[in-house]
Amino acid sequence: MASTRQLRSSKRRTTTQSWPISSKDQPSNTKGLPCLADELYLEILSHFPPFPLPINHKTRDIQPYGDRRLVLDALSQTCRALRRVSLRYRWQRIEVYSEMDLGKGPLPKVRHNSRGVSTCSKAYAEELVRQLEVVTVREPALAEFVDVLDIYVTDYSAKTIVPELARCMSLMPNLHTIQIYLEWKGIFGFDYAQLIPCGFHRYVYPQIRTACVSMNAFPILSRAPNVKALHVLKPNLRYTSGLLEYIKSITPSINILGAIPVSAGAGEKPFSYYVDKILLFRDLQDVKFKLGIIPSDADMEALSKMPSLRVLRLLIHLNHAFNQRLVEDWESRMKTTLFKASDSSDESSKQLIVTIA
Repeated sequence: MASTRQLRSSKRRTTTQSWPISSKDQPSNTKGLPCLADELYLEILSHFPPFPLPINHKTRDIQPYGDRRLVLDALSQTCRALRRVSLRYRWQRIEVYSEMDLGKGPLPKVRHNSRGVSTCSKAYAEELVRQLEVVTVREPALAEFVDVLDIYVTDYSAKTIVPELARCMSLMPNLHTIQIYLEWKGIFGFDYAQLIPCGFHRYVYPQIRTACVSMNAFPILSRAPNVKALHVLKPNLRYTSGLLEYIKSITPSINILGAIPVSAGAGEKPFSYYVDKILLFRDLQDVKFKLGIIPSDADMEALSKMPSLRVLRLLIHLNHAFNQRLVEDWESRMKTTLFKASDSSDESSKQLIVTIA
């Protein structure tokens, strides 16, 4: 396995010249784009929106969002005046995702061999280490600007990279949102269950408020006591029955939870089982379920009576057992009887959002 230092050195030749963030002693441009007010720069950047999170790493549409980072990279190398403005926005996000454009070509698409092992792990590891090094080693003043971490972590040199990731996250005081996807290796792969606690147990991340994580990255949540919004990435149905109990044990006061999968297969837990577990989350305001069934009236009534619940989201996957019209009729009845639309200022108002897939 390659060390973090080796991964850093392998990328160093391709990095750009490091300039200081502050340029008080340097002449600056006084005309044109470099002398605009900061508010105008923000207006320009609004036309290059960042990725909305959570987002599925396999279905991510790169085209509408991928230009933002490249534009900011180019501006930061144009002149010192633009560098001052663009660097803080460029490094608001640490991003490593499938087919991400690096300016010299994209990262390879995430693929796996017959054993479920990624065939492009090294490239992802190198890019993650490169970005972490920029904000914590070369220009550590940039660490305070990082507020979102959106990364795909493979098992390449994981024993070195995961502890380094844990350390770097502790140096980002304004990191409020994380999306961390760890490859699920199953019987053939890497044991993250033991690795994650070893990497993160030295640190606490009180600054994190929103977490979008794969199930094998859940131990990270035990080190983030102030998480209020939790989104489960690619949940493994084999472990769903115990998922809510585990979430309750590590993040008991969350306000937003999604998306919890409920299988309709024979021998699986009924939806009423998950409803009973959800009722234990006293502060829950927004919850999303992925279903293969239409919930019963009794289950929906129980959910509608949760005192803090404001939004219930249901993603229903149709199968041969029922059709779309049946779901639409059921949705209309639920909105009429249990989730009545009312004034948005009414604290008892509850909203039902049904999506048919």
